[in-house]
Amino acid sequence: MTKKAENTPLTRTHSPINDLIIYQDSTELEIIFTSFVFRVDHILEKVGSLHAFQAVIDLPLITNGHLVLFREMNTPSVHLYQRINERLIPLGFENKRDFVVLEEQLIFGVNDQVSTLLGSPLPENADIDWLKSEVRLDGNFAWWAG
Repeated sequence: MTKKAENTPLTRTHSPINDLIIYQDSTELEIIFTSFVFRVDHILEKVGSLHAFQAVIDLPLITNGHLVLFREMNTPSVHLYQRINERLIPLGFENKRDFVVLEEQLIFGVNDQVSTLLGSPLPENADIDWLKSEVRLDGNFAWWAG
């Protein structure tokens, strides 16, 4: 189990309209398993609101107001990729422009050796200008770089 980042309060509130939208009052969101991270500004441009987006994707979402993320334990994330390809790509969503898929990096490996990625961005985030990320001892985190 990972500890929360020092500057990442885990205050969560649910939308008064839809209990499937969870607002996390934090600049950073924790990346666990396979996480699909979307830009809120592009969601608003393409579908009008987070409520409309949640209805299209038909999954609970986590947001901090700048980013939205979905998580899946499976790799590859067949179910999430299928939803994105069938429901979001037709609406004009583009990989790396509007969203990115980030894979959680394990911190401790065989014999408790610390990952060589410690202190580095997540590999899939290398060429994304709107998103920053870092692998830390307390987990993997991503934040809006706007």
